[in-house]
Amino acid sequence: MQRATLYGATIGVVFLIIGAIFLGYWLDNLLGSTPWIMLGLVVLSIVGSVALKIWMAVSVAAEIQKQQQSRREGNWDDEP
Repeated sequence: MQRATLYGATIGVVFLIIGAIFLGYWLDNLLGSTPWIMLGLVVLSIVGSVALKIWMAVSVAAEIQKQQQSRREGNWDDEP
């Protein structure tokens, strides 16, 4: 996985949380349920963000392990 993809995902996480705040605020004002919808959306976006980061870390670790295995076998074609 390329470094740019990791940075892009990090920026996406920030926008996801900020979007949850604004959407929750708007829905709370519309429905008169301040601050419960906003808090719920923020919690869900944080949980989703953590899950995304864990998935990405596992993917990167698997890719690194694959590259190391191919280097041990003498196959240098997997160079980034």
